Amino acid sequence: MEPYTSISRSREVVWSAESTPCSPGFASDLFFFRVHRRHLHRGTRIGTVVFSDCSERTRTIFDSDDNRFHITTDGTVKLKRSVTLHNGHKIFSVHAWDSNGKKHTAFVRVEHQGRVNHQQHEDAEAIETESSMTLEFPKAGLRRRKRDWVIPPISLSENDPKGPYPKTVVQIKSNYAKETTMAYSISGEGADQPPVGIFSIAKSTGWLYVSRPLDREAKSKYVLFAHAYSPTDPLIKEDPMEVIVQVMDQNDNNPVFTQNPFLGSVPEASQIGFEFMTVNATDADDPDTDNADVRYSIINQIPLEPKPNMFDINPVSGAIRVIADGLDRETWPEYTLEIQVADQKGEGRMSKGKAIITVTDSNDSPPKFVQTS
Repeated sequence: MEPYTSISRSREVVWSAESTPCSPGFASDLFFFRVHRRHLHRGTRIGTVVFSDCSERTRTIFDSDDNRFHITTDGTVKLKRSVTLHNGHKIFSVHAWDSNGKKHTAFVRVEHQGRVNHQQHEDAEAIETESSMTLEFPKAGLRRRKRDWVIPPISLSENDPKGPYPKTVVQIKSNYAKETTMAYSISGEGADQPPVGIFSIAKSTGWLYVSRPLDREAKSKYVLFAHAYSPTDPLIKEDPMEVIVQVMDQNDNNPVFTQNPFLGSVPEASQIGFEFMTVNATDADDPDTDNADVRYSIINQIPLEPKPNMFDINPVSGAIRVIADGLDRETWPEYTLEIQVADQKGEGRMSKGKAIITVTDSNDSPPKFVQTS
């Protein structure tokens, strides 16, 4: 039996295109779930992701890039072990494969939100309903307590090849639009501030557009402000509404060693287990995902004497240690290790480098007398 939990599951914010002929994939690029606690216990049900491969299959195998979250074959997102939302939210990607073997990816955002009163809940309905691709300005009453009004960020995947561009992101709507014609504009990062021209808005309809694929490593978040006003009545206008666009990470960067080669030295009399140097690599992808979670390994040792595995490397820290005896400076004064670093915990993109190790003297050769004539 599932453990009892008081966490409420919000409606997914699904920004989907208008109905089209069946195409395999997730119902949304982003599934948004709100929870009322920062610390979530094992077994907690978070929400449900929706996937269709346009066949009669009712069960799908899902994979999560955060192994603390498990997705059952019906799309239910559950916790395999406890999670604390230290930053107030957690974003991870989920994958599924259609009947043709094609991989599809979507993102899940789990966000902590303290309990709200009934009125606040009603005010938030504009963004929590499943109306497709629409953000509404807050109702008039919210102007007196702006801090309570939080628009969930719009998440766009970087390097999105799906075009054509410019492509629609979300529609901005004014509450006054039911009564009169409204005009829309945007300002802020990516609009009229650098980098200029990435986002634009249709003046008459409020549709927000992105002009080209985004690059998270260049900029991971854009803060925009949506404006709505009546072209005929200067008294009818909305207060600016903040719209945040977060760029979701794709594993598009190889990890890179911070230097190449690494240089180290080890005394020839070192004991087994002695750590004497550390290698390090960086990855430009999102540090909160497996895309930047790197692992180190040794793929070759030159020379192979006196044993082919004289050294070992800690896959997480990159520390290199002695694991066999027989180091001898007089016979083998130097070793070259071919090393590798790979992201996604060793299963993703990789880079290679070298570590050159000098064996230092331990004064194990006694002096000799030289006979003179």
